[in-house]
Amino acid sequence: MNKSRRIKLEENYKPLHNEIGDEIYPNGIFNFSISRILEHILLGKLSVEKEKINVREWFKLHIRGSVN
Repeated sequence: MNKSRRIKLEENYKPLHNEIGDEIYPNGIFNFSISRILEHILLGKLSVEKEKINVREWFKLHIRGSVN
């Protein structure tokens, strides 16, 4: 494995607490808090790039679980 692709554990890492009603996306051993990600984007704590996608084309090309 390429060392640059390894996850490094931060010594003082504390996971964010989920609140009732938060949107969570479980993926393997990780639980991504969509609610916290959006909160960090809106507060400017997380820098992201906007990208327009054609949803129908995206679904044709990507493996996915159920969508509601």
